[in-house]
Amino acid sequence: MSTDADSNPIVQARREEVEDHIDHGHSVAGWTGAGLGLLGSAIASVAVVLALVWLFWVGIVVMLLGLPAGIILSRAGKGQKQHPQQHGKPTPVR
Repeated sequence: MSTDADSNPIVQARREEVEDHIDHGHSVAGWTGAGLGLLGSAIASVAVVLALVWLFWVGIVVMLLGLPAGIILSRAGKGQKQHPQQHGKPTPVR
């Protein structure tokens, strides 16, 4: 007995769900925000090991700059594209 996976409604629903999330987080705004957060935490970590208070605060500032940088880039059109669920259509309950 053979079944065709393409005609299976469960497989189709799962495929559509996965396709909706393929670009999850892959944007210039997302990577910039995450990158600045990671860089800032690395700087702050090195500063703690070296006991340099001023460098620790530089790392914290770099880390905190990641949030507004990501928001600004997202508003400038470099963020993730919106999905139909974000345009007022209700998400189906599972």
